[in-house]
Amino acid sequence: MKRKHLILVLTLSILLPTAFYQANAQGFFEKIFGKGLRGAPGEVIVSEKGSGSRTITGGYILHENKLQEVQTERKSITINKGKESEQTFELVKFIKDGKVLSIRPGAEGGPLDLTIGKNKVVFTDNSMGSLWVANVDDLEPINIQPDTVGSISQTKLYERKAELAKQGKDTDTLILYWAGNPKLSPSEDKIAFTSNREGYPDNPRSALWVTDISGSATKKIIEEDIIPVTWFNDEEFIFIGSKGDLRKVNTASSQQQVLIADWVMVTGYSPSGQYIMFQYVKDSIVQPEQYLFNLKENKSVKLDVPAGYKNNAFYGWDETTDKVAFLVQDFSANTKLIILDCNTLNLQTLDAPDGLKFDDGVVPSWSAGKVVFSAGGQLYTTK
Repeated sequence: MKRKHLILVLTLSILLPTAFYQANAQGFFEKIFGKGLRGAPGEVIVSEKGSGSRTITGGYILHENKLQEVQTERKSITINKGKESEQTFELVKFIKDGKVLSIRPGAEGGPLDLTIGKNKVVFTDNSMGSLWVANVDDLEPINIQPDTVGSISQTKLYERKAELAKQGKDTDTLILYWAGNPKLSPSEDKIAFTSNREGYPDNPRSALWVTDISGSATKKIIEEDIIPVTWFNDEEFIFIGSKGDLRKVNTASSQQQVLIADWVMVTGYSPSGQYIMFQYVKDSIVQPEQYLFNLKENKSVKLDVPAGYKNNAFYGWDETTDKVAFLVQDFSANTKLIILDCNTLNLQTLDAPDGLKFDDGVVPSWSAGKVVFSAGGQLYTTK
């Protein structure tokens, strides 16, 4: 019997006043080092070498406004050995006092969709043909979505595609996404991902699937073509539906709830899963205004970003306080730094220090409660 979906429209878009603070660079920033450093998740600052494909050479944290070097451990990993999709890359662990602060690819071009949890690391191969899970401690990955899962086999699906090619049909666009866009649940015992495996090659839809961390219990949650966003909690998952609306689904019951009925584009979300950054889409055009959706309160707030400025859809989140930093730019390539406290809606707009320009290719990050950013090729923090 087909399960009925409970659809509740809870579109609540409220324009609330946000605290706006304009500051110049004088007395607000502090240069912490020269070139070759950038912020990274886990409040780590990494040193790099190379101009094209950068390679990590070390890691630091901020301690009393000074850089303190942390221990690094490197692990070379090879997945899909002996197959056309074989891939080798290096992961670097940053460790302080025996605690793993962060894990990053040793060089650009690492695994696809790398997600770092407190205890687990999740990623796919470049063709989304496998889903790998490793413990943070040993970084020994296991493919939890191998060739055959349940009654569905990749080998048989590709054989079916080959039969269509023999019949003269164009199969170039019939791409199998076995396991894509993995999202690790807050308790790290489940992974949501997208796949068009069921019904392939006739099925182009990237349906929502959920598996336990071992891959022993994998089930489809939603059939339609969706874009995954994030977990709200250990049972509810946030996604964009086939019509562009924002929804959440209970992964145990498959009951759905519409959060924003209009067509939206999600540009970011907080590590806690409570806040989502989004913009409306009208007539297939992304609107410049930026909104913050609070999932606990089921309401959205228009952010008071300076007129004429748009975000670049790259955010640096403070992993403990739901604060976020991001760059906005106008049509003349003038760039400003926005710092937003999602809980209080306090929003600060800052210009680059020392008459420099922000390096918009470097995403702001956080360390010791301060925003780390790059301007004129130099690394700075807020005081």
